[in-house]
Amino acid sequence: MKIRSQTIIVLLALCFLFAIPVRAQICGEMKTVKRVTNRSAGKFEYVIFDLIKKVKEPDPDCGIPDYEVEDASPPFTDYPGDSTIPVNGGQFKKIRFHSINAEYETSEKLSFSDGGVADLKQLWAFEGESEWALGYGSDAKYLRTYYYDVGPIRKIVLKFRK
Repeated sequence: MKIRSQTIIVLLALCFLFAIPVRAQICGEMKTVKRVTNRSAGKFEYVIFDLIKKVKEPDPDCGIPDYEVEDASPPFTDYPGDSTIPVNGGQFKKIRFHSINAEYETSEKLSFSDGGVADLKQLWAFEGESEWALGYGSDAKYLRTYYYDVGPIRKIVLKFRK
């Protein structure tokens, strides 16, 4: 009986050990930046990042986007720090995405209104990380960042008051 219970414990431990990497692999699937747009509505302005989700997450907590937004100040540089990247604005935020396919190219032109968001530039993309700098007017105010899903697209929105 003792051998049988030890065998069951060992089998359960092995199942648990192998389940963690599988869940991490599913949750860690890279997303791709498909498009970046901005919108203006009344006194508010939005910068929207569209990310394509690679897998259908079985766990609701698995789909929480992995990004961080923080205050920033120039000069902004590329990844190795060799080149300075000019970003217009009086105040600045940086958004960094983790675990994404950072190869982003677009022919879309962002149009910025007076007093709101002034500029947005991708600073660098390297090994699943991507960082962007956003400049906005001195009188504008950053309100918050949120996200929502539209089918296979996850929209990450930065909201500003002009």
